[in-house]
Amino acid sequence: MGKRIVSAAVSAVMACCAAVISPVFGQSATAGLKDVYANHFRLGSILNGSTVNSAAMKQVVLKEFNSITPENELKPDQTIVQSGSTNDNVKVQLGNGAKAILKFCEDNNIPVRGHTLVWHSQTPGWFFRENFSANGAVVTPAVMDKRMESYIKNMFALITSSYPKLKLYAYDVVNEAASESGGPRTAGTDAGGGQSMWVQVYKDNSFIEKAFTYARKYAPATTKLFYNDYNEYIQAKRDYIANSIVKPLKQKGLIDGMGMQSHLDVRTGSDPYPSAALYGQAVTIYKNLGVEIHVTELDATVNDGNESYFPAQATYYKNIMNEILSKGGDAVKAVVVWGIQDDQSWRKARKPLLFNASGQKKAAYNELVKLIPESNWGDGNNPGGGSPTPIAASVKSPARITPLVTVRDRTVNILSTADAKVSIKLADMRGKTVATFNTHGGDKLSLQKLPAGAYMIDAKRTQDGYRMTSSVILR
Repeated sequence: MGKRIVSAAVSAVMACCAAVISPVFGQSATAGLKDVYANHFRLGSILNGSTVNSAAMKQVVLKEFNSITPENELKPDQTIVQSGSTNDNVKVQLGNGAKAILKFCEDNNIPVRGHTLVWHSQTPGWFFRENFSANGAVVTPAVMDKRMESYIKNMFALITSSYPKLKLYAYDVVNEAASESGGPRTAGTDAGGGQSMWVQVYKDNSFIEKAFTYARKYAPATTKLFYNDYNEYIQAKRDYIANSIVKPLKQKGLIDGMGMQSHLDVRTGSDPYPSAALYGQAVTIYKNLGVEIHVTELDATVNDGNESYFPAQATYYKNIMNEILSKGGDAVKAVVVWGIQDDQSWRKARKPLLFNASGQKKAAYNELVKLIPESNWGDGNNPGGGSPTPIAASVKSPARITPLVTVRDRTVNILSTADAKVSIKLADMRGKTVATFNTHGGDKLSLQKLPAGAYMIDAKRTQDGYRMTSSVILR
């Protein structure tokens, strides 16, 4: 069979730009971090109300990550509704940012980590007071029990009813309830100073077990429940979390995992904190509790944002990931980087992420890729051999990504043998199909009539069901 040129049939044809820059859909060119680590754990990031509206950021997510955490959009201050709430029925809402993130993840089959339900910070003070008034007296534990249960119940109900196909695979039920010295936080109203209104009401951390009890009652059966905290490697705090929070909850069947936030500091490189060894000790301790581990908010700053420390940052990321892999083993189910590129980070002045402000991969990204031999890469859309919606149950996922197509100069090249039938769907970043093809190996497909922009290509070989998806930018 000779090579053929096939033109796209598009409902609305717009003039395209003359210049064309398209990524190549070969293995190394198209594999993202989610593919590199697919045989170990999910590799995720975050979206917020701004980045979810960026086509460029969504393209990065689709290529690199297979887990998304809404950065702030599911926190109590954005979801609890003051007006109309009662002790027995706390009103909840999803803002526009949350809706956009959850819809994007549902449409693209990206699992979501919910963050967070019970937290001393970013929770309105009136939630703990009579009549839901900032001037009301602090409520009793019995009243707070009702409010907490209603809030948790209504949040899970709202998310699952609004996004029935969403895979809400994990949720941080309680966040940052431990003090640095080990024990509960100080009671009080100044969340900015680390004080906790939860402790103000309950006088201790007894609210934690209640929160997990309610979450276990109302969360989807497939949603894993996590305790989440930072500085989780400091000995006193680490041991309190392990022995007084996670272990008792595990014994009662109320918790599934420990969330290690992992906000780390490279400093100048000669004195990073924590050391990789200290971090690894914490991983081992949490693993020995018999729970899953998620690294939930990974970033690693450099002093003064000085780019001369980027090589040290790369080495540190590699060393930390080595500890996660070697000490955590099968207990680690997800690693989430807290941001995509440096200028979007909550610690942006110290440039802690894997992409720079221009969206270019930093040395740290490359070190994480080199850590896993290419022969051990997998399919990030089918991590660990399992997928929320398997592409073809009878098809064994390849140990490495086998390209079906490449794209150069607005031409799609079908790489399979001539007798192979390949179906291709091209969709925009909103998920709307703009072109479909039924073709054969060796064919070339012209994309000249498509408008400039970001697209997803979904290619499937008919005879064995093997499928690959990737993103492409047409300019």
